[in-house]
Amino acid sequence: MNKDVKIALLCPTRNRINKLLTFISSIITTASTCNNIIIVLGIDSSDPIREKYNYLNNNLPNIKIVEFIDNGIFTGLSNMWNKMAASVDADIYAMVGDDMVFLTTNWDRFIIEEFNELNCPPDKIKMVHCNDGMRGNGNKYSSVAPLCVNFFVHKKYIDTVGYFVEPYMLNTHHDTWIQLIFDRIKRTKYRHDIVIKHLHYSQTDQQQDMVSTNLEKLRENIWNNNEWITTYSLEIQNEINKLESVIKNEN
Repeated sequence: MNKDVKIALLCPTRNRINKLLTFISSIITTASTCNNIIIVLGIDSSDPIREKYNYLNNNLPNIKIVEFIDNGIFTGLSNMWNKMAASVDADIYAMVGDDMVFLTTNWDRFIIEEFNELNCPPDKIKMVHCNDGMRGNGNKYSSVAPLCVNFFVHKKYIDTVGYFVEPYMLNTHHDTWIQLIFDRIKRTKYRHDIVIKHLHYSQTDQQQDMVSTNLEKLRENIWNNNEWITTYSLEIQNEINKLESVIKNEN
């Protein structure tokens, strides 16, 4: 494994310390090495457990904290993910959540291999997403094809389009946007064998917490429709044009 390749796992979090600790522990215990992994936590200035993040930051060398001054108003997930990505220098960036658990041993080695010269075009324009463990279990996602709720992209993608996730919709469709983009340029890779289980409240016996409740409210009337594809058709095509230009020039 190339020791110089760094993976940044970008994770907004708020007041869910038990889930967050499970998330971090799963990363550390399954990675082939932790030296190349940076866990970037995006937190609100109003989060009631801020001191616990500081403890993690002071005691775990892999943790980086990015704080957002929210003044009681949520800054939005797209703003958080993009600023978190800009805060760290890495080769591969991933969108993850504090309710996810990494289950596959050596997942980091497999992800790095996906972007090496044997498995990835020279332009590095590629999106890899993994098994979220939520399909086919009879929940509301059982009939939905695997979505890239956990996805990995090379920094070349960010440099090309100017952001990590689309900045147009603050709190939703970041995964469906990037899946649409990479499907259209035929650069999507799904790794069913790499399991990053999404412990969505619909998957567990736990009650839906306030974080999930608030996000669901922000997503009302936009969660189950595809109007955004029409609304942002020009932005979508502009991103595709940028990527195709790089692909054409590099090949």
